[in-house]
Amino acid sequence: MISEAIKGKLKALPFPALIPTSMKYFGFSVRDASDKRPTVRYLVEYKGMDFRVKEFFMDWFYTGFPKSLMKSLVETYSPVKDDGASGRIWYYGKNYKGNDSASTYILGTTVEIECDQHCEPDGFEAIISGMG
Repeated sequence: MISEAIKGKLKALPFPALIPTSMKYFGFSVRDASDKRPTVRYLVEYKGMDFRVKEFFMDWFYTGFPKSLMKSLVETYSPVKDDGASGRIWYYGKNYKGNDSASTYILGTTVEIECDQHCEPDGFEAIISGMG
């Protein structure tokens, strides 16, 4: 459940926050400090694993590009796979921490998801498809 104070902060964001519609989430926070990019963060539990979800508006990089999986403009941290079976294009690979991660762009919101345990792409697919 999201408090009324957090709901107010969500309405003031420069992007639509995507809240899971069918999954348990917890640790919900909104960073809205004026000196940093506004960010929504929370954890989603799926099949006994916790996934960290980070959402923000990224206007300085090519939207949809899997920035969190990129070491540079031409190199990734690991091989990256793309998927669109859920009707949303998303990318799967390792992030800079070496964790299994996914990156997508939905309705103006950049979404980065990571799991600190090994996770197959279907876990990320389930979370991305459940975002409303």
